[in-house]
Amino acid sequence: MPKPIEVCLIAKYFSPTFSGAGERFRRYAPGLKERGINLTVWTLHQPGMPEHEMVDGGIAVHRIPIQANRDQLSFLLLQQTAESFRKYGYQPDVLHLLHHSTRGVPLLWKLRWFGLPSVISLTMMPPQISSPLSRLKLTLRNSYRFSPLSSVIVSSRTMAHRAAKQGVDSKLIEVIPNGVDLCRFSPLAGRQERERLRLQLGFKPEDEIILFVGALRPRKGADVLIAAWGQMAGAFPRSRLVIVGPAYAAEEKKPLSHEDREFSKKIENLVFSTPAPERISRPGVADNVEQYMKCADVFVLPSNQEGMPNVLLEAMASGLPCVLTPFDGLSDDYGSAGGEYLLVERDTTALANMLMDVLQDDERRAQIGQSARIWMERRMDVNASLDRMAQLYLHLAQVPKRKP
Repeated sequence: MPKPIEVCLIAKYFSPTFSGAGERFRRYAPGLKERGINLTVWTLHQPGMPEHEMVDGGIAVHRIPIQANRDQLSFLLLQQTAESFRKYGYQPDVLHLLHHSTRGVPLLWKLRWFGLPSVISLTMMPPQISSPLSRLKLTLRNSYRFSPLSSVIVSSRTMAHRAAKQGVDSKLIEVIPNGVDLCRFSPLAGRQERERLRLQLGFKPEDEIILFVGALRPRKGADVLIAAWGQMAGAFPRSRLVIVGPAYAAEEKKPLSHEDREFSKKIENLVFSTPAPERISRPGVADNVEQYMKCADVFVLPSNQEGMPNVLLEAMASGLPCVLTPFDGLSDDYGSAGGEYLLVERDTTALANMLMDVLQDDERRAQIGQSARIWMERRMDVNASLDRMAQLYLHLAQVPKRKP
């Protein structure tokens, strides 16, 4: 039996600290293990957490205490992780980064010289830059920043094109969609399952459930959705807005910026200014998010910037009709507007009108949801993504090692 490939994942935040990218790799770990890949995680230490533990039955997580500002965290985490390799005698085959700064370039070149290749996953769509001078500076910075990497993983062709235009060597870019677990996220078996799940989650069978899943970050647009629901709540007395995701202080377990705190206050004010705040449910982080998707009537992603949002893939795989606003990163990887999802302007009144139309049209919801599920089955099965990632790790692990 071939020796497993040892992959060290460096992530600023990992379970139980909330992170979309960290959560994705937590879910990937069992599938990677089946393909001969052992994932070990090095992350920031948070108060009250052990420095070393096994999570989810097999992921070794090492937490490093670091006191620094946000700009320094990525480099210091990389630096101290590399030092820990010597301390604990750990020799990975591949280094996988979720964050990277220019300060880490010399260290990554050194690690590469000794036979440790590194890859990075770009989890967010690179921003558009309008100024020619700023674009030139960004291109030069990215050319240097990504130079020691053996591969740059992006989740869509749109991201690949943007990254290449902004200085990332196109020969390094690998397009590997995030993928979705089509067994866990699947359509309802029937009406009885829907009613059972609703009662189990504290809803009524006749409720009209509008679902949002994600962190309460400004770019995610929860404020736009709450305001839109407030406009329609009076006319739709059976409607409920369900917000699944971490509340800042209680559940994210990581430092918050001033902007985060101000946005959190804005969300609280919006909730209590709606006609029926008691019909807004906020269960927090949920390990059973697939149950919420099965019993909802419509899913909403009012974001303005994304990479490849896991929750959108999961909602579509669940056969749940999805309403999106145009976000930077939206591509044909998700199908087409009016076919596999619905698209509406990122405006509270426009979104409210769309939601009212959708809730009143059972046939349209069923058609969009069915088309979304078929699209996910054909293009976004997580097993295909895991196969490609495992193949990449295997290829990189064959790099000859040098003695330090």
